[in-house]
Amino acid sequence: MQIPNDSSAQMRSASYRLPVEDTAFLLRDEMRAVRFAMEYSKADLLLRDWGIRSTIIVFGSARVPSPEQAESMMEAARSAGDHDLLARLSRHLAWYEAARAFGRIASQRGGALAPQHRWRDNVIATGGGAGVMEAANRGASEAEAPSIGFNITLPIEQTPNPYTTPELTFRFHYFAMRKMHLALRANALAIFPESHSASPGESATRSWKPPDASECGAEQACRRSGRATMLQRMSRMHSFWLWASVAIMVLVFALIARSAAAQTERGTEIIERALAAKPDQRAGARIFVERCASCHGRTATGSADPVTPSLAGQQALYLIKQMVDFAEEDRSAPDMHRIVALKDLSTPQALRDVSSYLHGLPGNTQPETGDGKDLAAGKRYYDGLCAFCHGTRGEGNEQHATPLLQGQHYSYLLMQSRRIAAGHRYSVPLEVIEVLERVPFDQLMAIADYASRLPVQAKVTPAAADASHP
Repeated sequence: MQIPNDSSAQMRSASYRLPVEDTAFLLRDEMRAVRFAMEYSKADLLLRDWGIRSTIIVFGSARVPSPEQAESMMEAARSAGDHDLLARLSRHLAWYEAARAFGRIASQRGGALAPQHRWRDNVIATGGGAGVMEAANRGASEAEAPSIGFNITLPIEQTPNPYTTPELTFRFHYFAMRKMHLALRANALAIFPESHSASPGESATRSWKPPDASECGAEQACRRSGRATMLQRMSRMHSFWLWASVAIMVLVFALIARSAAAQTERGTEIIERALAAKPDQRAGARIFVERCASCHGRTATGSADPVTPSLAGQQALYLIKQMVDFAEEDRSAPDMHRIVALKDLSTPQALRDVSSYLHGLPGNTQPETGDGKDLAAGKRYYDGLCAFCHGTRGEGNEQHATPLLQGQHYSYLLMQSRRIAAGHRYSVPLEVIEVLERVPFDQLMAIADYASRLPVQAKVTPAAADASHP
């Protein structure tokens, strides 16, 4: 009997393909809830990455021509003597220019032009189509501000206008998710005249009027009547799928909330079991050298380039909690997700051993610091915003899992402050996020510079205590 040694057929099989790379699998009806969640998450994460906190939504007709288009159309209307068309084009052109000016002024004065490391407010957002939507995006572009286009997949009108910021131009399959993102961050809604027929995605069903048989032949009227019936059916189908999508969205978020609650409960149990374990610092040292020292250094003092935190002397409970957060993906770092998933670092005992070993190490006495230009302001901001939790000397609080800041690198402190303010540290209390998101970037720099210079306090480790008391 010949033993097969060629597995190419198995590797070509769709079942062998990674789920994320298997388009046919992702497009199955049973995966609709997953696709729904993906549409939410993709836009949400990219908007967060751009620091977009709030928007101004602009609705308007997609049939309004741009000045460039209107010029040739008006010339043709003059030649034909069509005064009604001329009046309509003039009116539409005025609304286009008004929306363009609105997009420019709102972007200049509303906070959309914030520096890269700050939140952006009142960013212009449209359905991404032509007409008034294009005009608002165009005005924002002329102000050199970002603007958003929430486009939709349709047989018509699915091409985005050329003035939305490319990285903020989204295409949705589900109307409900698109409309939710339009409303989610909105501070205001600007509706321009004649926009009732062009609320994103609805012009095809709302702007049609039944034909009058007296105005055209009976055969043509019948054809149009048939088209009316078809459009009415499309409208009913749209309503059905809209509400079906909303129901799916509610179900998805209920499942996510349930999963998050179970995840929190699991993380709490792991932390409690780790704290109950008896620490073995020798075992912790061995695990650290094998799994962690390549990034954090053999002395666990980290580095400024690449930005890696100092762990030496850090609070043990805080270290345990962060490793659990990485394992439960409440903190995002692919390398750490891989490390904490390893067998010799994934048990409560291992977490206890490593955290105990790191806590016993002497702190980092030579951290990276900032330029030192605004230390007085940094101390003032630190005392007012940070000292209550982290202590006036940056000593942290073991009981509340508040980290030690002494000996921490400036770049790491600044980076994590920004990540917390952007909502990327999911386990950080909401009140901390709300405080940091209001702090200007120059003040965060001053705080990080001051905190990085807080002197490391000498402490008596168990080994030192044994040596001093033979």
